[in-house]
Order: sequence, then C-alpha cells, then structure tokens
Amino acid sequence: HGVVMCAGGWRFFPSLYVAVKMLRHTGCDWPILVWYFASRNEFEQEMADALADDGVKWKAVESLGLPVEFRAGTPGGWQAKTLAVAHSPFAKTLSIDADCYPVRNVAVLVNSDQVDAAGAAFYPDIPSGPGVMTAEHFKSLGMPFLDDRNWEVGQFYVDRSRLEQRQASWLASWLAFRTESNRFSYGDCGCFQMAWRKLETPHWMHEGRPAFDGVAFIHRGPDGYPLFVHRCRDKFRFPGYATAYNTPQTNGDSPLYIEALPMESVAHAFYSECRQRLKR
Repeated sequence: HGVVMCAGGWRFFPSLYVAVKMLRHTGCDWPILVWYFASRNEFEQEMADALADDGVKWKAVESLGLPVEFRAGTPGGWQAKTLAVAHSPFAKTLSIDADCYPVRNVAVLVNSDQVDAAGAAFYPDIPSGPGVMTAEHFKSLGMPFLDDRNWEVGQFYVDRSRLEQRQASWLASWLAFRTESNRFSYGDCGCFQMAWRKLETPHWMHEGRPAFDGVAFIHRGPDGYPLFVHRCRDKFRFPGYATAYNTPQTNGDSPLYIEALPMESVAHAFYSECRQRLKR
C-alpha cells in the first residue's frame, strides 16, 4: 500500500502539509510519494525537511523521461496525477489531492469487502455544473451514452496488482496527454472516468450524493461515515496565494474555519503548525 499526491510549489504546500499530517494522525503508516514538476521549480529542500519525519518521498515528473510532446502538453499540471497513478511504485495505490485529507484511517476504504471485490474505488461529483459529461464525450471514444454521474477524483484507490486496473490507469494517462483531452469535463476527472468506463473496468462508486457545503466535499467510506474532506474551494494556503489556483478560493488569504467539517480543529492546528514552522 502507498499514497501518491501531486503538489507543486509553495502554493500547494500548506495543503500538502495538512494532508500528510492528517494521514499520520488518523493512523495511516503507508509510504507517501509526492510528485512535482522540476522544470517549474516546484520543489525546494525546505519542503522535504518539513515533512522528513513523516516518511515523505519526492519524485519529479521529468524523471520518467517523457517525450517532448508529453511535457509540452501539461499547461495546467493536472496531467501529473494520471502519471502518478500509472507509474505508482505501490501495488495498492491511494491517490489524494493536496487539498484533500482523511478524517479516519483510510484502511477502512481499501479493506472493505466492496472495494476489495472491485479493485478500485471512486467518488461522484455534484450532479450539476459546467463539467457535466455529455453523449458527445462518450461518442468520441466509440461508447454509448451511459448517463454517468461525474466523477470527483480528489481521492480514489486503485489495486494495481490487477491487470485490468493497470490498463485503465494507463488509458487515463494516455487520454490526459491528447490535445483534445480537455473536452473530457474537468481534465483529470474526465480522463479517469472515461478510461474506466471505456474498458468496463470494475470499480466501487459511492452511491449517495456527495455532501458539498460550497467550499469542501465530505466523502463517506463504504460504511457510510465521513472519510475524506476535499477543500477544493478553500485550500489551506499561505498569504498571497488566494488567486494562484484554477478553482476560485473563498475568503481571500485566510482559509475559513468551518465547524460542520469533521476534524476541523485538528486540520487547522496542523495548518498553524505549518505556518509557524516555515515562518510564513
């Protein structure tokens, strides 16, 4: 088992710090591998030093030796997530975004009977919005319209020891680097969704509608209890980075304290620790 994350530069580091600390706080002792773009100067030794006690390793996307046309096709950087999964060194890979963290031990997801039988676990997005998949998206890959719910891939699990799951992860990566891949909804979300659907790869999908309070998702485990908080619209961030994200952030430089979010006091305590440690 292992965790892969993509977190480039200081704009994502406070969120990454909180996510790593929350993984350890909730009992996850799996190795963690953080991917970044070296060509964009997204890594500094100070980052590694701050998380050294948590067993975090770092890997540059460029270390894969990708062809020029692949490297040139990553203006938003989201394609790195597909590479992190396709090239994961872990047979059983949990992928979480830097702005996503668990509120319980993630073992409750990967060890559940439903997920073990399927070999992968994904979560749905909210049912409306600009990224809704259409019949044309499916037609472009020679598929009938499946009337899918959109997928929200801020957190998902893949058992890469199974051939069909590895094949789907490679197809997602291939789609991510095609110039027309942006037609697939929100980039990485659409690529993973279309890959698993195209190959009819087994996966567990949470049946309920995701809880979304306007700034963060609360995703539940197979047992129905909250498992992940994905703060996509209110990332933990350093002052001055409020406009540095593709997704608009709430409340300027200061992330909100939202009592309705599980383990909010713990997450904010780690955020404060990060700022104090790095004096930012």
